[in-house]
Amino acid sequence: MENVTLSDLNILLVEPSDTQSKIITALLIKEQVGEIDAVSTVAEAKTALRSHGADLVVSAMYFEDGTALDLLQDVKTSTELQSTPFMLVSSETRVSKLEEFKQAGIAAILPKPF
Repeated sequence: MENVTLSDLNILLVEPSDTQSKIITALLIKEQVGEIDAVSTVAEAKTALRSHGADLVVSAMYFEDGTALDLLQDVKTSTELQSTPFMLVSSETRVSKLEEFKQAGIAAILPKPF
């Protein structure tokens, strides 16, 4: 298995809130993540993934044009993207909602606030 460092990572951050996006981006930069692409909608995320991919998708749950589950299902059904890990960042606590993501193949859930 190839050794990957944080400085090698390309993360696609999908976050509709400018404030939250800035906070998460600053934390990732502090940890020396190599590249962070921030978008604010499901459509922008799909476009970014198809144009240049990502090593990891870090996503909020709700957007004006859909949900993280919509994006996750798109990633998992794409031959080119299906192996891309997907991490949900959410304050959602309902087990039924979180179970949907687990069943869809999410890699991790980071609860807000963190």
